[in-house]
Amino acid sequence: MKHTRTGQAVVELAIFGAIILFVVGVLLNYMQQANDDQHIQMEAFRRALAYAGIYPVFDFGRGAGASVDFTLVRDRKYAGVSGNFKKGEGTRLSADASVYWAVPKVGLPSDNLRVYRVNEDENPINLATLFGFLSRNDIGKYISFGTKSIGSIRQTDFLEARAKQENPLGIANVRRSASREAITTTIKSAFMPRIPIETDDELTLALIQWLEGEIGQFFYIAITDWEVTQHLFQKDGKYSYSWLAPDADVVRGRTWETPH
Repeated sequence: MKHTRTGQAVVELAIFGAIILFVVGVLLNYMQQANDDQHIQMEAFRRALAYAGIYPVFDFGRGAGASVDFTLVRDRKYAGVSGNFKKGEGTRLSADASVYWAVPKVGLPSDNLRVYRVNEDENPINLATLFGFLSRNDIGKYISFGTKSIGSIRQTDFLEARAKQENPLGIANVRRSASREAITTTIKSAFMPRIPIETDDELTLALIQWLEGEIGQFFYIAITDWEVTQHLFQKDGKYSYSWLAPDADVVRGRTWETPH
């Protein structure tokens, strides 16, 4: 009877232990993703606020002379217990932040910026360069410029090798992995009209057609705003991506030595 109870306890421990470990793993994964989501939202707002506060940079950062729409995209790699020596599958996080407050110098108009940051690379766009026929103060009044979609293509190569080396002094077990990854991100945006006065349908249509003729582009049609190809690199033990990084392997390795 004693052996039966012991065997039953071992089986119960194995079953419930596996369930507990699974639940803990799910909770840890959820907490990590929730933490990253909150962090990227705060980072997007801080970066937008920084742009608004120091723009224009040629004025020694004495802004704030710009209202900013900031889009931040980051690719993360989470650890996966089923991936052996490989990091888990990549996850993409994104956040948007807007700062519609600008205090330019007296006599100078404020600027309107659209800033994209994908991992370690940034692409700021001054909307005044897109709407040359309008004054800077009128850009946000007649036309807006917003993101329609953010797409990506990921190419990943991974190789893992194991080796056992034995010599008179001991045994060394070596594990080595090489990761190479490239992500091409395509951001598409579209022009959208803003009619600041109350008009009937005919006048609204006429204004929209006139604005489309001035900018040479139809409203609501997605156009490629920025396309960037970034490669994986490792810095301070963390993975990230940049178009400046070389298309090369990121190598990780470890050696276990056992003396005779």
